[in-house]
Amino acid sequence: MNRNIELLLIFIFSIILAIFLWDLIEIPINHEKLETKFNDFENYINPLNDPIRFVIFLTIPFSSIIIYYQITQKKFLNNLKLVFFYDKNLEIEKINKDKKQNKFFYAIVLILILEFLILDFSNIVSSLDFMHEGMWLSASKNTQLSGSFWNSSYVIRGFFADFYPFFLWKIFNLESIGITRLFQLFVVLLNKIIIVKIVFNISRFTNFNNFKLILFFLLLSFLILLIQGYNVPIFSLRSFLLLLFVLTFLNFLQNYNKNFYIFVIGLFSSVSSFWFIDIGLYINFFLIVFILYILLRLEIKKLLILLSSIILGWSIFFIILPNSEFYEFLNNSFLIFTTLSWFHGIEFPMPFTSLDARSSKAILMFLISGFLIITSINSLKKQKILFISGMIFLFLISILYFNYGLNRSDSGHIRMATSFIFIPFISLILMLLFEKFDLVFQKNIKIQKLLSLIVLVGILVSTVFFDKKYEEKSYTNLFSFKSSISELVNSNDKSYVDSDYFEFINYYKKITEKDNCMFIFTNEVALFYLMKKKSCSKHYFMWSSFPKNIQSKMINDIQTNKPNYLIYFSERDIFYNSQISLKMVNKFILNNYSLYNKFKSWEIYKKRK
Repeated sequence: MNRNIELLLIFIFSIILAIFLWDLIEIPINHEKLETKFNDFENYINPLNDPIRFVIFLTIPFSSIIIYYQITQKKFLNNLKLVFFYDKNLEIEKINKDKKQNKFFYAIVLILILEFLILDFSNIVSSLDFMHEGMWLSASKNTQLSGSFWNSSYVIRGFFADFYPFFLWKIFNLESIGITRLFQLFVVLLNKIIIVKIVFNISRFTNFNNFKLILFFLLLSFLILLIQGYNVPIFSLRSFLLLLFVLTFLNFLQNYNKNFYIFVIGLFSSVSSFWFIDIGLYINFFLIVFILYILLRLEIKKLLILLSSIILGWSIFFIILPNSEFYEFLNNSFLIFTTLSWFHGIEFPMPFTSLDARSSKAILMFLISGFLIITSINSLKKQKILFISGMIFLFLISILYFNYGLNRSDSGHIRMATSFIFIPFISLILMLLFEKFDLVFQKNIKIQKLLSLIVLVGILVSTVFFDKKYEEKSYTNLFSFKSSISELVNSNDKSYVDSDYFEFINYYKKITEKDNCMFIFTNEVALFYLMKKKSCSKHYFMWSSFPKNIQSKMINDIQTNKPNYLIYFSERDIFYNSQISLKMVNKFILNNYSLYNKFKSWEIYKKRK
């Protein structure tokens, strides 16, 4: 039997075996421990199940083909050793430094900036997401009114993630919803530029020359940019720092003998932890693996530089932040890590058999990418070692980031979590195609030039003249982008809410005029920002308040701050029913407050005398 057919059959059979084992992998739940943390936990699933299932699911087929290669050809392990212990300094010297590629890079950047300027910014003035946008708007309002960060708000995303509006309002002396939305759009633009620079580095790792290098760069840029839009982008604000980390690490691989990059890599340990909590976790996990890798290579100088920069970064934050705030940051992060995934999680669909298209597509990309990396190692060419090293790094980062979709496996979260695997997936497939048609490229320079020009035009047309989902672009917007941006950032809060919300806000403001703070027992957390009042409890977001100790703190805060009124129920709240989920708080409210009025969709309770 043909070896390629044998390999494919082994790979497919091992995937089938991995699917069969998926549901059999289940970590037992300690009910006694959960009972001390939550009121209702009968339907909770162990958040460790899906990450472990996912790793085992990939390990089985990958191990199978590695064993097959080693038994039949007896060179895989030696090649793998070459990849990990190869003298990368010698490899770097061979990297093509063709200045033509720089010109094409700047051409794409100009196209991306043009795309940004022709967006219809006034169209971004749309309905407010009271739950999701409310998280960062109201956390920032709490900080603005109280002067503290974690002491005023328990945040589930992270320091910058939930407090960045506060910094925007302070820097630009302008408090609006529009300026936060403009900032998010600008970060998407930065993400696109960073992605192109990542692709730029990857293309140089191929060791292609002249227009073959440029064609690879343009095709990879074109394909990855196609999947990144401005409305609901897969590389979002959360992705920015991880993309920057990826770019920095690729620069390190490309300049392995320069210690500057390894010093910068170490600083990401602390900075990422204050960006998004989960991004900090992924980057620090990778840094642990990286430290072990440096130890294996016995590169003590690099290890000392890395550890020094990690310590320096954390020391700076420890010095800058007040002790109470730093303690609350640690406490906040620990609570998120140990509780959120229990009640926030949605079980990941069983691969392929569930017939869930989005999760199956994601799994397929991981399988194909891993398969191509392993086959590339087995048929190793020394000039491709740096490319393979880059792919291994990107694959590991993609696995870490996919945890975002494993913890909460609805369609939207899986889509976002799949973003990073697109980079190695498309890169590896392109490399395979370029190797298959290598003779065509070598003999036809004119075809390379023509194809490069066609792809560049394709990037221009697909970027500037076609709208991705929910986008509205027009070249005529280029002449009015300043006024369009001004309209967005200066838009009144009233522009983002319907008439019922607006009337309710005005009514509630009047009756709570004497209250220094508010308590809202729904998930419409944007109301704190819209009413320009701080929360009576740092636990202002009901979604994240399931744990018993948080409910106890919330009750204590209400007793201390004594709000006369509170918003008990809302027909507009489409998320969890707090009256059922937060039993301890609900009992306290019913014992101390009674119905005051139902105003449209909202029930308002008043403190009993």
